[in-house]
Amino acid sequence: MSVRKSFDHRLNDWLDEGPQVAPHDLLHAVLEELPSHRQERHWLFGGRWRIPMLTFARLGVAAIAVAVVAVAFIATRPAPSVGTGPTATPASSSVFTSKLYAYSISVPPGWTATGAGTRWSGIGSPTVQDITVDLIDSPDAVHGAAVLVFAAPTSKSLAAYVAAGIATNYVVHRQDGCPEQPESVESVTVGGEPAKFVSWNCGVLINVAFTVHAGQGYWFVFRDYGVHAATDPVDKGTFTAMRASVRFK
Repeated sequence: MSVRKSFDHRLNDWLDEGPQVAPHDLLHAVLEELPSHRQERHWLFGGRWRIPMLTFARLGVAAIAVAVVAVAFIATRPAPSVGTGPTATPASSSVFTSKLYAYSISVPPGWTATGAGTRWSGIGSPTVQDITVDLIDSPDAVHGAAVLVFAAPTSKSLAAYVAAGIATNYVVHRQDGCPEQPESVESVTVGGEPAKFVSWNCGVLINVAFTVHAGQGYWFVFRDYGVHAATDPVDKGTFTAMRASVRFK
């Protein structure tokens, strides 16, 4: 068995057991693959999980990291104009189709969807303020639920991609109260692809469905400011229905 296969096998075993404390060499290997800017304060580049932001007030800053750190550009989503910029899906529409990330998803009644203005680089863990996310807002997204979706090319297996996502979430959001390990990991599907459903209590509910499709690693994030736990039956029902509706293009 190759080193790569052995590593993926151990990651699968760890995820299937329900992560409590990852073997140190696995976390070390995952963290070594993260960008060198992983220690930066994320609130400088797009906000925290726990800070409510109105959709129309998604602010951003332009920042250039030093040396070999990738450029991070967070811009305010422009107001819709004819032929340019992201546009919101009306509440009466039942399906949102992403122009950048090649999928469609059902939008619950009363929710609105705004497409990303530019592609995610694959670095870090974007939040509602970032122009790189497709944002699906509930009627009371400020105090309630929202769904974020973003994707980037990856050569990782699903197990390695999920482990990297768990490590990234901790590094980027630990100052928000996110623990090193999630409360639970479940095997699910998204758009017919194998996926992992990961639940955190980061002071607010954060659920992420990770999947890999056609060389693209996807994060489907469900965030609820009104729930201070890792799981909630109403949120899980809503998110399950939305995930079941996903179709990759």
